Amino acid sequence: MQEFEKSREIKIRFPPYVRIKIFQWNDMTEMQSPGMNAIPPPPRSWSRTSVNQCLFEEIPRYWKDNDVITFLADLEMYDTSLYDDLDICEKEQEQKFKTLYFKKRFTLSRSLLKRILHPLLRSDNPSDILLGKEKKGRVIVHCRPDIWISLSYSGPYIAISIGKQKIGCDIEVVRPVKTKKIESCPVFINYNCLKDRDHLQRVIHVWTIIESYAKLYDKNPYSLLNSGSLFKNANFVSYDINNHVILSLASEKVQFADTLVWLSLPGLGKAPNLPSGIPEDFRQTPALVNTDKRKMHRGFVETGMNGSSHPNHENH
Repeated sequence: MQEFEKSREIKIRFPPYVRIKIFQWNDMTEMQSPGMNAIPPPPRSWSRTSVNQCLFEEIPRYWKDNDVITFLADLEMYDTSLYDDLDICEKEQEQKFKTLYFKKRFTLSRSLLKRILHPLLRSDNPSDILLGKEKKGRVIVHCRPDIWISLSYSGPYIAISIGKQKIGCDIEVVRPVKTKKIESCPVFINYNCLKDRDHLQRVIHVWTIIESYAKLYDKNPYSLLNSGSLFKNANFVSYDINNHVILSLASEKVQFADTLVWLSLPGLGKAPNLPSGIPEDFRQTPALVNTDKRKMHRGFVETGMNGSSHPNHENH
C-alpha cells in the first residue's frame, strides 16, 4: 500500500511536459462524454398542407399557443409593392445590395417580418413598425425586448422565427457541400450513413444545429465545430422539409413549444414555392443557369457551408 502511495507521489511529481499530456487526455475524455456525442434529435417530417398554413389574422392565436413560430417563405412571393413597407433607412440599405437576388431577399424578409408583427403589435400599418440591429447583427423590434427574432436564408428560401425567448434559426437546402470541416465536429461521430444522400442530409442537419446555436449565442459557427457545449447550453428542434430542406431551431429553454407554418400574401395571391423535390436550379449545370441564378447560388454556397464567412448572421 505504501509503495502504491509512493508511485502516486511520483506521478504527481512528473515534469511539466508530462502533466500537459495528462491534461490533453482529460480534455479528450471530456470531448467524448455523452453530452458531447449525443446525436441531435431527428428532424420532424414536414410538408406544406392546408393544416400548417397560417393566415396573418391567425398569428395572435399561434403566438398565444407557442413560444416560437417559424414562418417559411421564398423569393417567388416577392412583389414590388412590398418595397413600400420599408422605412427610409431600409430603402437606403436595399440600394447597397449589388444583385437583384439580395435586393429581393432583403425587401421580402423585412416586409414579411413587419406584416407578421403587425397583428401582434397592433400598429396602424406594417410600415409603422421600426426594426433595428444589434452590434452583432441580430434584428430587433424597437421598444419590444420581449420579442426575439432570427432570420435565415438558403437559396430561394427564407425562414423567419419569432420567439418569446432568445432563439437561433438556420435553414439549409440539402445540396453537395464540402463536408470535411463539419465531419470533424464531435457531434458527427455517432452518425453512420452508408448512402450518399443520407450522409449529405446528416451533414446538413449537423450544420443547421451548429449554425442555430451560433446565432443563439452570437458566435462564429466555425469556432463551434470542436465545442463540447452544444448540448449542454441549448435545446434543439429540427425539421425535414420534403426531404430537401433542413431547418433547425436552438433555444436556451429546456422545453419550448414551437410550430412551423407557411404564409401566403393576401392581395398578391402568392404562396411560398416550397420544395417537392430538387428544384430545377439545382439540377442544372452552371452553364445552363442564367446569370442572376448563378449569382444567387454563389451568394449562399460559397459563403455558407463551403466558405469561412458567416452569411446568415444577418440573424441575423
